[in-house]
Amino acid sequence: MARLGGVSALARAQLIPTLFAAPLAPLVMAFGQTRIFFKRNLFEISVKLPLVVIGALRFGFLGVVVARGISETATVCFCMLVVRRLLGVSVRDQVFTAWRSIISVLAMSGVLLIVLPHLTQSTDTLTLAAGTLLAIFLAAGTYCAVLFSLWIAAGGPHGIEALVANKFKALLHTRQQVPAEVTK
Repeated sequence: MARLGGVSALARAQLIPTLFAAPLAPLVMAFGQTRIFFKRNLFEISVKLPLVVIGALRFGFLGVVVARGISETATVCFCMLVVRRLLGVSVRDQVFTAWRSIISVLAMSGVLLIVLPHLTQSTDTLTLAAGTLLAIFLAAGTYCAVLFSLWIAAGGPHGIEALVANKFKALLHTRQQVPAEVTK
């Protein structure tokens, strides 16, 4: 059972590279560099496919999961090199710009690994739904708390966190103002 949990964690971890690679398509089209799609697809056929086939034949399902993890990581590297070429943003900057989000996702995943087994044991639909909803709130709360803590620790740099914090401050400021006719 522990091995299955490890395979499941590896399978979920493969979703992370998609976050780095997904924005490539609109960027490539906006720059009129659609031949990059051919290069990426050629890479997928010549690298991903053999890795997955070899992984499956030699190591079974676990081999497929590991092979996909390796190939997805290679695809992310390819995408980052394309972004560097098109926009001039270094690979280092692309990786380290997202450090707060990456750490927040890891913290959220840790919380889910701890609470999900306890919150999703029931076969009763209502209890299972309540446990799932609680897990969602715990995960979101963990992500936000860690993200904003890291943002504050980093000195509150510009970014999405700053936009959200400014909107939140404006909302609090609006609610704290007392209308003039109430004070008379």
